[in-house]
Amino acid sequence: MWESFYPEYHKVGPPYVTADVIQAILPNAKLLVSFRDPTARLFSGYVYFNLKREKTASAKAFHDKVVSELSWFKTCTSNRSIRACAYSARDGVRIHVGLYSVYTKDWLERFPPDQLMFLKLEEWGSNCTGILPKIYKFLEVSTLTSSRIQEICSWKTRNANAKNLEAVGPMLNKTRDLLRKFYRPFVKELADMLNDTRFLWDYLDS
Repeated sequence: MWESFYPEYHKVGPPYVTADVIQAILPNAKLLVSFRDPTARLFSGYVYFNLKREKTASAKAFHDKVVSELSWFKTCTSNRSIRACAYSARDGVRIHVGLYSVYTKDWLERFPPDQLMFLKLEEWGSNCTGILPKIYKFLEVSTLTSSRIQEICSWKTRNANAKNLEAVGPMLNKTRDLLRKFYRPFVKELADMLNDTRFLWDYLDS
């Protein structure tokens, strides 16, 4: 844990993050950042890791873990900054991973915007042929022909967690409501930070 190395930063968060390491070694690096709806990402991650490690997962158990983690986060932020708590990872459902705006701010403080390309994961399947050429252009590499891009985008993809999610069943509505309420201000902050309403998903609609 970073706190053991920098106890004086306990309340504000680590003075150095992964972005500092990359910036020091590759200051001109071009970086692709992909975001997924944080609520969906959290449930998918829970199912994947729990079935992999503990061989068991359920929507009810996920709900209980979410309630516990939200309680911990509220307690943590009562005497520490949101950033410090976001970087204080705990075992469990890892709600902190979905606090995209907190981490994005750190990356933008270390890299200029033209070295970062932000992608919405949900759009990849529906607009691969539109996104892929933009990625090549951003990376400043030779793009492929339209037919080759079409071919690549037609490749079948497989979600390794799909069967697990089907077996566990859907997230409980009450859990979804809790998470959407929790993530809503961070989603809005991310969209404002990037000036891109795509990253609101539909969190402001409810």
